[in-house]
Amino acid sequence: MPTAAFTEIDGMLRVSAHGAHALFTGRAGGVSAAPYDTLNLGPWTGDDAEAIAENQRRIEALVSTPEQARRLVIGRQVHESSVASHVAGFADVEVDGVDAHVTDRPDLALAVLTADCVPVALLAPWGVGIAHAGWRGLAGGVVGGTIGELLALGPDGSGDPAKISAFIGPCAGGCCYEVGEEVHAAFAGWPGHDPGARTVDLAALAAAAIEHEGVGEIVTAERCTIHEAGWFSHRASGGTTGRQAGVVWRG
Repeated sequence: MPTAAFTEIDGMLRVSAHGAHALFTGRAGGVSAAPYDTLNLGPWTGDDAEAIAENQRRIEALVSTPEQARRLVIGRQVHESSVASHVAGFADVEVDGVDAHVTDRPDLALAVLTADCVPVALLAPWGVGIAHAGWRGLAGGVVGGTIGELLALGPDGSGDPAKISAFIGPCAGGCCYEVGEEVHAAFAGWPGHDPGARTVDLAALAAAAIEHEGVGEIVTAERCTIHEAGWFSHRASGGTTGRQAGVVWRG
């Protein structure tokens, strides 16, 4: 399978495969004031509600076309492994207790919010999915669960994982993400994990989880939210900051 490549435009990363698309937003392009400057998409951050709404409208406009308007759907994440499937009849814009979601609908743009955690976008010929994978969710199986729900949307309820393309967006890098014994213990036995290391490479662990499911293509952005200034980072900011989004849509 040919490898898709990220394109960076206006501080955002975009990639396409199978007639579907993934977008990873950054800090630039919004209206929020510091410390949420400027494209904060997180409704639960303490930022001005009107600024957040305007930022979200800008993303909806970016992923829509004259032929197909798209509604941004955001999960209220709980750092676990819950996955929602949005099919005919779904009408919400925020979904409580969801760290990942999938759809086969062309009128929805599914989003997860991050500020160091890993956004994992999944694009397939029959649908799309997006997962928010913090270390707890990653260790708890959120990646495999999301792939499973996306496969269930495939032909006859059983898609082929080899036809899925996975894209790992900006996250806390193995260069900077220092962790303690609790995190190391959660990934004991995982491929490539070094329990004696000072840091953990979340993107590499996410890639291992994706590969385990038989996904045909895995592409990593290799962008660190902690030391690169163009991204929101909970760790770098000391806890008060905005949220960028990983967004997926069809068509």
